[in-house]
Amino acid sequence: MENMRKRQAWDLIPRSSAKGRIMRGRWVLREKPSGDLKALWVMRGFNEINADETYVSVLQAITMRMLLAYAAARDLRIRHVDIVAAFLHSDMDTDIYVE
Repeated sequence: MENMRKRQAWDLIPRSSAKGRIMRGRWVLREKPSGDLKALWVMRGFNEINADETYVSVLQAITMRMLLAYAAARDLRIRHVDIVAAFLHSDMDTDIYVE
């Protein structure tokens, strides 16, 4: 939530001001093998009218294997970078209304 506040990822508006369909979400609570608790807010995107066009830009496993093989064949170094809350760094071209 703090990352979302820092990046101004959302605006709180009255329900009556929404100019599109309002999607619902829910909390998914999990316990990690280490015993830590994890809470995720997930959207019910399958209820969206154009759900077939919904996707997440994630590197596929086959692409990762190809890049690792390429680096190994050419004796290249590989550096790992983890971007915290990476989804907050992308721009959206439409407004999404969530309750």
